[in-house]
Amino acid sequence: AASIIGRYLNTQYRGPSNKKRRIISTAAQSIMLYGAEIWAPAMDVQKYRKQLETVHRRLLIRVVAAIEPFSRSVAGYIRDSPY
Repeated sequence: AASIIGRYLNTQYRGPSNKKRRIISTAAQSIMLYGAEIWAPAMDVQKYRKQLETVHRRLLIRVVAAIEPFSRSVAGYIRDSPY
């Protein structure tokens, strides 16, 4: 899932417009939250938790990168964030 989302939200190679990028990230966030109650037991497994964190972090970075002007402090916060 992380690689697919990363491909759709790629900001380097003429990826989708900011509006489409926001829609894709909102949809992915909704999917993660919709299944959160069901996936809660799986979050005890570090591998699955790490996969979900990777997707979430990629979404955050792509959305923040689309905002002009790009805030390095926000990007640093997201990079260093444990979530």
